[in-house]
Amino acid sequence: MLQRILTGNILSMLKGLGIRVEQRVEVHIKHLEERPNVIFKGVKLYCANISFDSNVLLPQHVGLGKHASVGFGILTVTTINK
Repeated sequence: MLQRILTGNILSMLKGLGIRVEQRVEVHIKHLEERPNVIFKGVKLYCANISFDSNVLLPQHVGLGKHASVGFGILTVTTINK
């Protein structure tokens, strides 16, 4: 389920940037480290550090998902496999 959510977040970001992709966007979660939940403006947010592979090249520090505008969902690129 989390892979589908992450795929949808990537597709939403691409659509917002006006980028259309012809191929299927794929995401594969490699590692999931759950973190303590956070309360933000009275809403309990699920927190985790997620390592994943995707066939989309994403920029460093892009925000994905809900609350990205306030610092949640920040992507840190660690390696690029060629």
